[in-house]
Amino acid sequence: LTAKGKTVICVSDAGISGMKNRGHVSRCRHVAQYLHELGVERDKIRRLQGGLNSWKKSGLDGILGDRRCYYAGSLMTSEQEV
Repeated sequence: LTAKGKTVICVSDAGISGMKNRGHVSRCRHVAQYLHELGVERDKIRRLQGGLNSWKKSGLDGILGDRRCYYAGSLMTSEQEV
């Protein structure tokens, strides 16, 4: 895709950065790094800031249909949501 000028968007549930999670990062960060190691140019890789949960909270969930928040594939309780 990137050879055809397309940009790859890596997505996870929460899109956590290392600054928020004691140095741990989201799965989309690992995927983005792996794509870069495979030769994809950095400017062709993007991460969805805040992950799908942020997208859902903004009311932009017109495709997925499920507005509940998840973390690592598991449904979050309202106490867990940030």
